[in-house]
Amino acid sequence: MVDSIHNLSKEQLLHVLKTNLAGWNQLRAGFPDYVPNLSKADLSGVNLAGADLRRVNLIRADLSGANLNKADLSRANLISTHLADANLSGALLKESNLMRAVLDRCNLNRVDLSAVNFAQASLVGANLIRVNLASAVLTETNFTEANMVHACLTEAQLEKAILVKANLINADLERANLCDADLSGVTLNEGKLAGANLKRVDLSMADLSWADLSEADLVGAKLRRADLTNADLSGACLQHVDFTGATLAKSDLSEADLIGATLIGADLERAHLERTLFGETLFGNSRLKHAEQLATSAFRGPCGLDHRTLMQSWPLPVAFLQGCGLPDNMIEALAKRDSGYHSCYISFSGYSDRDTELVERLHTDLQVKGIRCWQSPYRSRDQKDSERPAEAGSRTTERVVMVLSSHSMYSEWLKNEVAFLRKQEAKDGARRLFPVSLVDQQEVAEWVCPDPETGVDHAPALREHGILDFSEWRDSDNYSFAIELLRDSLRFM
Repeated sequence: MVDSIHNLSKEQLLHVLKTNLAGWNQLRAGFPDYVPNLSKADLSGVNLAGADLRRVNLIRADLSGANLNKADLSRANLISTHLADANLSGALLKESNLMRAVLDRCNLNRVDLSAVNFAQASLVGANLIRVNLASAVLTETNFTEANMVHACLTEAQLEKAILVKANLINADLERANLCDADLSGVTLNEGKLAGANLKRVDLSMADLSWADLSEADLVGAKLRRADLTNADLSGACLQHVDFTGATLAKSDLSEADLIGATLIGADLERAHLERTLFGETLFGNSRLKHAEQLATSAFRGPCGLDHRTLMQSWPLPVAFLQGCGLPDNMIEALAKRDSGYHSCYISFSGYSDRDTELVERLHTDLQVKGIRCWQSPYRSRDQKDSERPAEAGSRTTERVVMVLSSHSMYSEWLKNEVAFLRKQEAKDGARRLFPVSLVDQQEVAEWVCPDPETGVDHAPALREHGILDFSEWRDSDNYSFAIELLRDSLRFM
């Protein structure tokens, strides 16, 4: 058989590979220049551990569920190959071509994938812990929910890649090209992204706490509701970045360029802003309390600065206010102002006339008592997140008065809003949720409010903080007592 290897049919080659792995490897060693053609072959579920598959043509082959542990696939042609659920741990794939291949849920733990072509491949849910993908071609590759902890992706080409909800804790993406990639919901805390190209990437709701983004290019990126706590953004280009609802507390923004950036609802408490560049930057309901070196900021144009930012961030340096474009008489008036600004949203079921009637009265009376408030009814399952107080990015720093009634307290939307607000409270320690009840105290005591994601019951914590009783709100004495308690809670907590 050895003398006639060049005449062996594909079926004969496959028979040897499937039934005599040692013989296959001897055959490859005896004819190192021979390149087997196994395109479109069915090798699903086959044990190929340690197989010599160097340079083999496996285009469109089915290797799903195959055991390729420690197999040598160096320079193999794996274009459009199906490798879903395959075990590739310890395999050699150096310089192989996996363009458009399907590797969903594959185990690639600690595999050296440097310089591999994964363009347009699918690695949904794949195990890529500690893999080396340095300089790899990953254009338009789908890494949704992949586990890439400690992965090396330095200088990798990730343009238009999909990394939705991928786990990239401690991953190294220095100088990687992620232009137009989708990283929404990704976990990147302590990730290394220094000098990375992140133009127009979607990092909405991503966890970037403690990440190194120094000198990174994020022009036009979306970081809505992203967590950048303690992140290093020094020297980063952040022009026209959407930071709506983002947490930038204690982040380093020294010498960063924030021209044209949107910071609506962003938390920059204790952020380091030494020589940070602003211009046409939009501050709306932003928190700049105790921001460091704000007076050293440079300006290339005026900035939008609303009353909520001023009220919850005061005092602010005069140099910063002047740079934003505020006139001297306004700055002087602000310095003399009474500091009593308090606000909230009232979230309730818009289906109930009884709930609506109470909310209208609460709204009127809280306004009179110095609490700026807005009604936020929930009326439809199709209601957009931006119309709901707890999930709107611009309102992540606001307090919410949540009306618990027979129409709302067991609904999915209320569970979602409670979960979101409790998460915000845990993040910065500030109270966000102020529940009021229209049902009797026995029902409140028995009420459960499980988190839709974790299953944790939030009701006990809400009861511990206090659920104000408005069940007898039509009685003037009971109502007066309850609303005074609510007002005090909103003013002093």
